[in-house]
Amino acid sequence: FSVGTTLKWYHLAMADAFCEGMCGDIGLLYDTNFRNLRLGASVMNLGPSNRWSGTGEGTGFGEDFPMPTVYRAGASMRIYDVVRHRVVVAADYKRPASGDNQFDVGTEYTFNVGKIFAFGRAGYRMGYDEEGLTLGLGVKFPNSAESDMRVDYAYVDMENVDPTHRFSVAFFF
Repeated sequence: FSVGTTLKWYHLAMADAFCEGMCGDIGLLYDTNFRNLRLGASVMNLGPSNRWSGTGEGTGFGEDFPMPTVYRAGASMRIYDVVRHRVVVAADYKRPASGDNQFDVGTEYTFNVGKIFAFGRAGYRMGYDEEGLTLGLGVKFPNSAESDMRVDYAYVDMENVDPTHRFSVAFFF
């Protein structure tokens, strides 16, 4: 069982207006020890209301606005794990305090030979304005005797615009 917290300070500025304050996150993670089933939940952006300062009369900026709190819950499970092959499925529910429910579901297949890992990923995002199907590939390999490198590619199908292609490179020390 794990608990984590984050304390954040923010400063927003726009033309001659600004606001600043503090907020925080809290999250829980529980490993059930059954096929690596993990359950998690979090609340993000917990904090008091704030207001813009430094603006003239009648702009509407002097009114209080609530923090954009987000509630999340999710689960992941390793459904297949034999020597060089692993399949993990995951689902995530997100409820922004001022928005619609969002739900993500996905799977990742991992194949490894020694210290080299290849990944294939597929998922679907529901409740988002644009995003839907997601696909990805990745590889992780030793970069040196003391570090690893991971290269990933993701394809995101967008409903009303062209698809998005994302590339990332990560180094592990």
